[in-house]
Amino acid sequence: MKDNAAPGESLPGVVDIWPISIRERIAREHTVVWHDGVSRAGMAVVVAVLLGCSSDSSGPGPAPVPAAVVAGSGDNQNAVLLEQAATPLVAQVNDASGRPVAGVTVVWTISGGGSGSTGTAVTDAAGRTSATRVVGGTMGGYTTTVTVQEVTGLALDFVTLGTAVPSGYNVQVQFLTAMTATQRAAFLAAAARWSSIIVGDLPAELVQGGAGECGDNSPAINQTVNDILIFASVAPIDGPGGIIGSAGPCWVRLPGYLTLVGDMTFDAADMPALESTNRLQPVILHEMGHVLGFGTLWDYVMPSLLTFGTTDSTHFNGPAANAYYAAAGGLTAFPSLYPVPVENTGGAGTQDGHWRETVMTNELMTGYLAAGANPLSAITIGSMADLAYTVDYTTADPYSFTAPPAPASGASGRTENVLELRELPRTGPIRGIDRQGRVTRVR
Repeated sequence: MKDNAAPGESLPGVVDIWPISIRERIAREHTVVWHDGVSRAGMAVVVAVLLGCSSDSSGPGPAPVPAAVVAGSGDNQNAVLLEQAATPLVAQVNDASGRPVAGVTVVWTISGGGSGSTGTAVTDAAGRTSATRVVGGTMGGYTTTVTVQEVTGLALDFVTLGTAVPSGYNVQVQFLTAMTATQRAAFLAAAARWSSIIVGDLPAELVQGGAGECGDNSPAINQTVNDILIFASVAPIDGPGGIIGSAGPCWVRLPGYLTLVGDMTFDAADMPALESTNRLQPVILHEMGHVLGFGTLWDYVMPSLLTFGTTDSTHFNGPAANAYYAAAGGLTAFPSLYPVPVENTGGAGTQDGHWRETVMTNELMTGYLAAGANPLSAITIGSMADLAYTVDYTTADPYSFTAPPAPASGASGRTENVLELRELPRTGPIRGIDRQGRVTRVR
């Protein structure tokens, strides 16, 4: 029996556990000469060393680097004033390939009042970290921010709307342009107010569309919307004192014509004056009403809620709004007018889309904004019920015809300092989505 093996032979009494490919590679890359006189143990040592030096070995890859923070849950939810949001705020840290990154230190902060989780936290094995949020005592938006400590500028804001009553209807505002803190706060306060008026949850719908399909500045969209998404922009339109902005729906649910996605664009030249005169918030609240369908979808529902449009007798015939108009004293104060009287002057963008200024004076949804209070009445909330929203009338501002502001002269019928809400009508298409996801152009 030979003690040594020739090239290509197995050593006697030893099971050859090295694949031929490894032996060939060793001989080829390291010029190994097999010869008599090399012991089995010695050969094992030589091969072990050579295999250990092979360029085929690999170690652990580089550590993943945080590149994005995404919302897992809890963003854009409602919470009743002074109460904690029901769903925890969950943030996930991902790398550039979208894979979760564990062990990342983040910092939670809050703004806008209220309370909630603050301080540092570390992402778990799924790259996630969570926080709680308690809103304050004023209707508005309460922001919670999660910031990745080791990457400058990597952060995510969660918005919780503080509502006056429990509400399943959420108004999500997506800001498309830079805005001042006051402007952002006004949008979120309007969203919270409308979420306190419209309280019934609507089915979530997938909306897909290209850039520019909901206002010139709108991005491409491919997301599930629950309950309404509003694109908000401040951009040049026509300079100070002219068109104040444009607002309306772009995507609606079918059947029913309730808004899914809408656009609000304000003239940048008018914003400073609105802010300095404390009119910004009521103007944004007014325009958001148009996105929801006030004056913009009245003649889309069947039967139409607008009667005798473009005439002096134009009026809103919805039963809920009419009942509250009568309860407020409208039939007694204006016995010769069809209820509820709709604006019959002002041209496109004002006529047939607002309550009549000479009748309802300082109500928020006339075409003119009063210098003082502009109540959002149960009549307006009733008009939303007539569009088939589920509403809460307890959030209405007090309003009656027993002591309206004294009428005088001028386009609005009043001499006080009123602001005409000159609006640019949306001329873009309105698309409808039915429960099967089919898209139909309705305008």
